[in-house]
Amino acid sequence: MDEKRVPAVGRLLYVNSHTNTILKQADALNRTLLISNPNNISRAVHTLDEVTIVVVPSDLIQTKFDFAVGSKTVDDAQQIDMMLVYNGVQIAPQKYSFVGFDQPNAANGGNYLYREISYDDVFLLPTKSAGIAFHVSDKAKPATTDGTGTAQGEA
Repeated sequence: MDEKRVPAVGRLLYVNSHTNTILKQADALNRTLLISNPNNISRAVHTLDEVTIVVVPSDLIQTKFDFAVGSKTVDDAQQIDMMLVYNGVQIAPQKYSFVGFDQPNAANGGNYLYREISYDDVFLLPTKSAGIAFHVSDKAKPATTDGTGTAQGEA
């Protein structure tokens, strides 16, 4: 993103918990190396200082979902390990199909009740697509059992 002149301020890095652990270990290792040898300063992990890291559960950061009834994961979806976004490359419109007040009554404790139905979405602006990057991998397959509770392939 630096080479594409995307500003460093305002970048958000969305990661799953496994990737967050790896990033923390790399950051700790880098700081240990800096302290142990002050004559040889290495800034290999310097870009972690420039972004805000947001940890997202692995089942919520995938490439595909089934929204037929609620939200379900899909078997052939890939895992998004990291998503780096410059805040401002997207727009998030809202459409309201209903907004209303209900009169005070016993069911709402004698207060007015505000109700709304809205639809939300997010769109990427094509002219600012340099401000988003993904790292995607195959999902880890859950261990299958042979009926005895032992995972296949274990002794």
